[in-house]
Amino acid sequence: MDTTDTVTTLADAILDARRTGRRIPSSAVTDAEPSVAEAYAIQARVLAGIGPAGGFKAGRTSPDDHPSVAPIPQSMIRRNGATFTANELGACGIELEVGFLIDRPLPSADSSDFEKRLRDCVRPCPALEVVDSRFETFTKTPPGLKLADNQLGAGAVIGEPVDDWRPEDLCEPSVTLAFDGKTIVEGPRPVPGGSAFGTLAGFIQAAALHKYTIRPGQIVITGSLSGMDFIEPGTRVEGSIAGLGTVTLTFAPG
Repeated sequence: MDTTDTVTTLADAILDARRTGRRIPSSAVTDAEPSVAEAYAIQARVLAGIGPAGGFKAGRTSPDDHPSVAPIPQSMIRRNGATFTANELGACGIELEVGFLIDRPLPSADSSDFEKRLRDCVRPCPALEVVDSRFETFTKTPPGLKLADNQLGAGAVIGEPVDDWRPEDLCEPSVTLAFDGKTIVEGPRPVPGGSAFGTLAGFIQAAALHKYTIRPGQIVITGSLSGMDFIEPGTRVEGSIAGLGTVTLTFAPG
């Protein structure tokens, strides 16, 4: 299968899975492993079919990593206290993360004082990422397919952004995550890659390389502080990050 066929075939399969709610069977992707370039081309084709991006998820495991980039549809980014339903999601994985609201147009990623200027364009907030997949065996999805499928991102719920913050406080914040009042995670948790703001800065530069334009009003989430846990319909989730506040969501039955 050449590059054009790979991009077209996988993008169409992902779009069909999104429309129908039927995951792509493992047998259909046994030999499919898109390159990084193909995965981003698939992302772009899928995004064109599902509407504009309301935000992005960024991921890295060390400060030297080139962050991954994955769009989140605008329709699946919701405000504090929002509900997702089992009709919308085949599964509901939860991750507590530091998010950033883009308040104003961003500086050029290659400017000499980029991070200093970026600091004045964003505000952090607590965020709950909702994880789902368009693939049948998504817990074993190869990296290329996972990237093509927006890094398994489905949506996010965003708490209120804060004005008073320091980047150094967003490296290992104290967090709490509870399901139906039962604490699942509690205590200081390191941000993947070492710094939420550092991940944001790297993400902005990576996004430009992949031809994504980051606009005011969009949200960027920066990696899980809690691991990933799947919840059942009817579960209420509450997450807190020290200095940023609390964010909640409910996963409702269909």
